[in-house]
Amino acid sequence: MTVVATAVYASGDGGATYTLSGSSGSPNDCEDSAGIFSASAGWRFSTDGTVDQVRLNFPGDTQFQDGVEWTDEQDSPTGDHWIRADYNSGTSPTTGNTLNEWHKLTGTGGADVAWVWSTTSTITGSLIIRISTTNSDVGVVATGYYQGTAFVS
Repeated sequence: MTVVATAVYASGDGGATYTLSGSSGSPNDCEDSAGIFSASAGWRFSTDGTVDQVRLNFPGDTQFQDGVEWTDEQDSPTGDHWIRADYNSGTSPTTGNTLNEWHKLTGTGGADVAWVWSTTSTITGSLIIRISTTNSDVGVVATGYYQGTAFVS
């Protein structure tokens, strides 16, 4: 996977750096495939500042760009952060958090969020992901594109 575009925001106080990568034309892709039955591929953004690829047919989740995405303050981000996923292309995720809505990621009440594409045939879709220090576009510190591709041959 080649990163085409990266949105990086460094806080002005010498604190955290926030990074989400991928572009609308070349999103980060998580793939899962299966010979029979079902496949699932997606992304989890965790309260510890990391991003994981989530796949049904691969053992364990895989951390994506360790030490970089979504913040360099892994494993203990400071402050409050929200995350939002909006439809970009293809099919919307079949499971996970609600699209087009801010979700508390860190701070009091924060929780992991995920979006996953599951199928018994073929499915693919991409999202634009934003991380903000407020629950609105006003505090956006990083933007990136993430895709899920699942197929059963």
